[in-house]
Formats: sequence, C-alpha cells, structure tokens
Amino acid sequence: MGGYVTERYSMYDPALRGAVLNVLARWKQLPLSDLFQLLSQEDKLRYRDDVLDDLVWQGLIRSFFSGDEMVVAITQSGEQWVQSREQPAPRDVR
Repeated sequence: MGGYVTERYSMYDPALRGAVLNVLARWKQLPLSDLFQLLSQEDKLRYRDDVLDDLVWQGLIRSFFSGDEMVVAITQSGEQWVQSREQPAPRDVR
C-alpha cells in the first residue's frame, strides 16, 4: 500500500513562549491550570501544548506531576532567558 503519511502539526505563536516564561519567572512554579488562568485572553486563544514540550526540551522549564495535576517550573536557564529579554539592547554610540 503506497501512500502518504501525514502528521497533525499546529505551529504556535513564538510570542507565547515569552508569555509562559514571564508568568513562571514571577511565580517560579505553578500547576498547569493556574498557569493557564494567568495568561492573557489572547494568549489563552493561541495556547498549544507544544509550547510546553518545546520549553521543556530546551531546558527553560521542567514539568512534573503532583498528585493528578501537571506542575511547571522555570529553570535557571529560563530565568536567564527572561532577563536577557528585559535588558535594553546596547546602543551604538559613535
């Protein structure tokens, strides 16, 4: 049987990564349901589970289960990522 294998893939908005990391930078660790509630209405509409998978894979957050709920926590690398985005870019002074 020849045929094409298709994968279901939905790309998320890269700005959502920053939104998730900014919330976690403030709270350090949250149950997934609380994290979702703290996102803006726009971010809630753009949310995809892939964003958390990518952030875990990149080492910016970690996830684990506490009881029956998933908890996400920012890592030191994630905090550094947020801090690097908060600092103003150096200006060229000539």
